[in-house]
Amino acid sequence: LHIREKSNIIPDEIYFRDFLRKNSHIRDEYAKLKYSLADKYKYNREEYTNAKTGFISKIMEQRKI
Repeated sequence: LHIREKSNIIPDEIYFRDFLRKNSHIRDEYAKLKYSLADKYKYNREEYTNAKTGFISKIMEQRKI
């Protein structure tokens, strides 16, 4: 969950959110990844975030096509 002021909304985040809403199988895959990483990096928020980057990047690459 991200909370931002309306003036600070990043278009890529909106795209990613909307993509997950429209693609339940990808959303479920992302959820599984997040649970797995949360367990693995329970005490290291930075590594947890870094470990999600590859998955998110693949989705964002589709935006450029």
